[in-house]
Amino acid sequence: DLSVWCFACHAYLNAQAILQLQPVHETAYVLKFGRALPFLMGEHPKV
Repeated sequence: DLSVWCFACHAYLNAQAILQLQPVHETAYVLKFGRALPFLMGEHPKV
């Protein structure tokens, strides 16, 4: 589980919606699972 909790707002942060959080989330995913984050439904790889 790579959920990120915000103690100030008492809610989980959405790493897909918060651009500043995306690189941290992607790095944590690779470190935990040993592979790149799979694309979400409806998203296309960046070219």
